[in-house]
Amino acid sequence: KQEREEAARIALESGFSFDGYQVVRREFFSHKFDPCMTIRGNSIMFNNACITRLEEVVYIQVLINPATKKLVIRPCGEGARDAIRWCIAKDEKRKTRQISCKPFADKLYEMMGWETLYRYKLQGSKINFQGEELYVFDLTSREIFLPAVKDDGNPKARAKPSKGFTAPMNTLPVST
Repeated sequence: KQEREEAARIALESGFSFDGYQVVRREFFSHKFDPCMTIRGNSIMFNNACITRLEEVVYIQVLINPATKKLVIRPCGEGARDAIRWCIAKDEKRKTRQISCKPFADKLYEMMGWETLYRYKLQGSKINFQGEELYVFDLTSREIFLPAVKDDGNPKARAKPSKGFTAPMNTLPVST
């Protein structure tokens, strides 16, 4: 049995090539424990993974680069210009909160050409820039959630959302 398995492995290795393979984007996999930001038509929210990885941070600044289509979360003090409270901090615990921002969300949806009825989830990358820990979100790489509709057709009812993705499998870029 071991000889057959070894022969099969050698045959597979000798004929292997990356030709025809496509890299599957990370949006297609669960990212419950990865830093994420959700944008709705009137608000933004950061998941607990985002908040816990920036220890002690309660206030942030949101920076956006329209040319590169990137959004950055930068920690700041409560008194800093344009500081936004991004979490609820009680005792030793911090948890996520919904941040109302209809004018910002409207501009963001317009800039990105997004459908206003959908909500978008973006995965963040934590980086260290000039000694400062930041989150960078690529606005072009997002997961789309269609509006929830209950069986009676009421679009305002809460139901489990359908997921849509940014690219069908046959259009994913190939990496070698």
